[in-house]
Amino acid sequence: MAWSDISVTLSGISGDSLTLSASNPRGAAEVARVGVGVRLADGTETRLESENVTFGAGQTKSVRLTASSTIDTTTDSPEPLPPT
Repeated sequence: MAWSDISVTLSGISGDSLTLSASNPRGAAEVARVGVGVRLADGTETRLESENVTFGAGQTKSVRLTASSTIDTTTDSPEPLPPT
């Protein structure tokens, strides 16, 4: 099992935060981070990334990420990232 097997989707955007749903499809625990690129209301683009998240076997977690101002849209697909 590798961190790259974590499945990540966008659940929603509200103001300056967004929520990602991340699932571990395997039968063993895994540690990963999640991230996504966003465009803010002022037109600037940035990348939001979580701290390490521990996923139990078969577990799904919601991960909330917060930007410095209102999020307009995502600029790429949410993805798993290696733990730090």
